[in-house]
Amino acid sequence: MALAEKKQDLQKDPTRPDEIAELFTQHSAWLKTAVRKMTSDACAEDVVQEAYIRLVRLPPSTEIRHPRALLLKISRNILRDRFRKASRDHRPPAADLKGHEAAAAAAPEQFETLVLKQTILALPEIYRDVFLLSRFGGMSYDQIAQARDISVKTVEWRMSRALAMCAARMRE
Repeated sequence: MALAEKKQDLQKDPTRPDEIAELFTQHSAWLKTAVRKMTSDACAEDVVQEAYIRLVRLPPSTEIRHPRALLLKISRNILRDRFRKASRDHRPPAADLKGHEAAAAAAPEQFETLVLKQTILALPEIYRDVFLLSRFGGMSYDQIAQARDISVKTVEWRMSRALAMCAARMRE
C-alpha cells in the first residue's frame, strides 16, 4: 500500500490516530517492560516504537479488543523477524534475544552448580541430612528435629557446621 493510500485510510477514520495515541499512553510502559524480558534494554525501545508503527498500519476497520495481547504479539513478531534476518545474514543478532546472552553465561553457572553439588555431597552425612532437609526440603528446624528424633539445638548446631563447611569449601 502506498503512502498516499495510507494517509487516505487514516483520513477516512479520524478516530484511529486518537485511538493509537491513547493506546500508546496507556500501554507503552508495560510493553517496554514486557519486551525487555525478551530482549536487551537497548533493543526494547526500538521494538516498542516499531510495534506502534505496525499498529498504525493495521486497516482502520480492525477492531482492537485486547490491545496488550496484540501489542505483545506484534513485538514478538518483530523480534522473530530480526532474529531471522540476522540468521540469514550469517551473523549473530546484535543482542536482540536474551537466549544468546543466557547461553554465554551458562558455563560459569554450570560450574558453580557443580561445585555446590560436590560441596554438599562432601559434607558428613549428619550435617548433609540436616542441610538438605532445611535448604531443599523446605523443613523448619522444629520439623527436622521431630523427623530425625533430635533436639532443635542439635539441628541448629549441625546446620551451622554444614554452612561453615560449605562456605570454607566454596572459598577454595
